[in-house]
Amino acid sequence: MSDVLKIETDELLLVTGLCNIQTIRTAEISDLKSILFVRDKKATPEMIALAEQNGIVLLESPYSMFRAVGQLARAGIEPIF
Repeated sequence: MSDVLKIETDELLLVTGLCNIQTIRTAEISDLKSILFVRDKKATPEMIALAEQNGIVLLESPYSMFRAVGQLARAGIEPIF
């Protein structure tokens, strides 16, 4: 998450397997508007409420990080790193 705080863009889809309230807080501080949780992680009601308050879209995927990022790359979404 410390890498996310260093990025100077708000046009970022955060893809992560870390599914907790701190993930939402990190996105909030970094002005990110979307998070994709991989490996079938589910956001809690508390996380959903905080995301809604901050205009953050939460997405969930059953895929592994590797497969999810591969699908995004095939769709033309370029990585930052």
